[in-house]
Amino acid sequence: MNPKEDRLKSEFEAFSKDPGVVPPAGVSARVRLKIEADLNPDLKRVFLESLGLHAVSGAVTLLFCPQFGIGPLGGGRGLMGFVESYGHAVCGLFCGAFFMSLTAFLAPFWLSSPVRTALSRNALAMASLLTLGSLFALLLLAFMVRGEIAHVHPEFLLAWVGAALLSAYAGIIGTYQKKY
Repeated sequence: MNPKEDRLKSEFEAFSKDPGVVPPAGVSARVRLKIEADLNPDLKRVFLESLGLHAVSGAVTLLFCPQFGIGPLGGGRGLMGFVESYGHAVCGLFCGAFFMSLTAFLAPFWLSSPVRTALSRNALAMASLLTLGSLFALLLLAFMVRGEIAHVHPEFLLAWVGAALLSAYAGIIGTYQKKY
């Protein structure tokens, strides 16, 4: 062994033989609880942080792109005017993907690391809940604003759900999941 390895070995042996100082039980318990809370955040916390983020991205989306009869800011067709000429399916693909992609883009700035990790553990289930919850919330909001059920073409609806689900899933995997 060279002198550096000898020194490291002797330091390690001294360290391993040292009984050290045991922290008070209260401090150990608080540290353990904090670590457990960060590794396994409460579902209520995950839901509330995700809901807040998605509400903000939904409001921003509706400022520019009408969905299910609501939006955009100032009236008119918004971004939908550019894509609806290609048909209902293309419009649904664009709107669903835009909505969920905005959520995925904002996630690193909004959600805490433990929440992003918790979301990534069940990415498909979370993406499904986010997509279906968004669909029902938008339909309910359209009913509340317009006083009638929005007329939705089946091809628009299927394209919107498909694009939203894929975008949400890709966003959770790509944005939320940590790379080790």
